[in-house]
Amino acid sequence: MNTKNIGFSVTVAVGLVLDQLTKAWARGEPLLQTRDGWAVSEHFLHLVRRENSGAAFSLLSGLPAEWRVLAFAMFNVVAAVIGLWLLSRTTKTRWPRAIGIGLFVAGAVGNGIDRLIFGSVTDFIRVHADVEPLYSFILSTFGRADGPVFNIADVWLLIGVLCILIADWRWERRQSAAENSNCLLYTSDAADD
Repeated sequence: MNTKNIGFSVTVAVGLVLDQLTKAWARGEPLLQTRDGWAVSEHFLHLVRRENSGAAFSLLSGLPAEWRVLAFAMFNVVAAVIGLWLLSRTTKTRWPRAIGIGLFVAGAVGNGIDRLIFGSVTDFIRVHADVEPLYSFILSTFGRADGPVFNIADVWLLIGVLCILIADWRWERRQSAAENSNCLLYTSDAADD
């Protein structure tokens, strides 16, 4: 097994375990069941359990609950398949990209497991801005000052996409630099003739 596949496999396994353990903890922790949850940082971070049967921006909210669960579960499966396809198109030396893909797949599968088993996704991390003037600015701009409630799988999805984009950007820069240095070599060789 090459470095790319090892990095991907370990990332998916560790990512899924951490996601499912934290969600199980959130479902069982009495402190998180209250309206305000547990203030880790009074003005920035609360842990509070919310069950999300929909998605961001009320996507597919008009569908009956069973169909919505199935549609979102299929979305998670498709996202995981896309991740595996991206991995198959990644060279064995590009392990940073493989780790990003692993995080993406772990996040998609983690939320998919919740949807299939529980019919909703357990969210429990709420970041908010309760410090002036940031609070007033966010409130006047967005109409509310506390951010969405999310989970570790959502974090994996976001970090995974960022890792893939950064790894691809760095790869393109290296490829471009290598091509430019080859062009310079050929140009100087031609000038010597």
